[in-house]
Amino acid sequence: MTADFLKGNNMAMREYLEKGYYIRTVPSYIAQRCLDRKSTAVDCKVCSEICPKGIYPTGKRKRPIYDQCIKCNLCAANCPARCITPVSGEVERFLMAVEGKTHFSVGCNREDNEYSLNVGCLASISWEQLAYAALKNGVTVSLRECAGCDNEKKISLVNENLNKLLEFLGDELFDKRVKILYPGDEYELQPETVSRRQLFNFFNNNTLDKVFKVLPELDNSADSPLFFRYMLRDAVREFKKSPDGENSKFTMGMPLVNSKCYACGTCVNSCPTKAISIINKEDTFTFAVEVFKCTQCGVCKEKCWTKAIDKIAPMKVSHLGKVAVAKLKQHRCPQCGKNFSYETGSELCPLCAAKKRVADRKKAQAEQTD
Repeated sequence: MTADFLKGNNMAMREYLEKGYYIRTVPSYIAQRCLDRKSTAVDCKVCSEICPKGIYPTGKRKRPIYDQCIKCNLCAANCPARCITPVSGEVERFLMAVEGKTHFSVGCNREDNEYSLNVGCLASISWEQLAYAALKNGVTVSLRECAGCDNEKKISLVNENLNKLLEFLGDELFDKRVKILYPGDEYELQPETVSRRQLFNFFNNNTLDKVFKVLPELDNSADSPLFFRYMLRDAVREFKKSPDGENSKFTMGMPLVNSKCYACGTCVNSCPTKAISIINKEDTFTFAVEVFKCTQCGVCKEKCWTKAIDKIAPMKVSHLGKVAVAKLKQHRCPQCGKNFSYETGSELCPLCAAKKRVADRKKAQAEQTD
């Protein structure tokens, strides 16, 4: 099938993605979520290092030069903070490749084989996309051309994405759902879900309802960079309903807190993706994380002035929704009623304790004078 044959259909999907999900023909960069801007401890330059055209100049206040973008999707797939929206063309191709096959396969354009999706570089496919395809019908990733690649940065990112995929799925599920092709391995062509005639009717008489049905509902337009995270969240929900997925657990990194936490809200306000929430009750509060939104950027840990967030660590979860990380006791000051850290060893909050010390000192001085 030629590009012209699918042109009308692609336009329909592109319009849907742009209006419903704010996914444009070029990547969009959300500066307030950028790790290089949010964090003083991390000097992140992944987008500028991986971009073949250098549209992301170094420097915290410079803007991307989108008129030079070649729409390769390398920046969006590898941004650690997930603050770059993927380009619509690559999203279209991925969705059609996954939904049109019983088994998704991806390989380099330099190979002779025709996979479900052939890309310029495997680093342009994020680990979330691979995980989504693996949970749907399984995935084959061909690394046969990677051995001859001289771009060490891209090779490093491909390895990093595959390691994240392995960590997320776990050894057992990874072995069942993921196949890696190395140089010398043969590729077995997977059967199509539908015949060529059925596919012809699907593209011409259907308004992509089948594909659109798998697309999630975003909370707001600012979450467009997390598009594949939303899709993965929904894929996990569906997979859990199957016999293979009923008891499955997935590994995702998230912040862990200790008893120094007193629900001050600094982490909630500093989280770039609004993944953290604190649920207050009369005597206790719960520190909760929206798992699929957490990018493990570490900004919350950096901003926590009481050092209540120990680390960003992998945890096994049965779903990617809201997870209660810790349930802690409310420690309220009897003077002002505000929460404060339980580990201060004082019955009063630091402000009221300071006021009490001043009052006691003045009282002692007055007694000495008398």
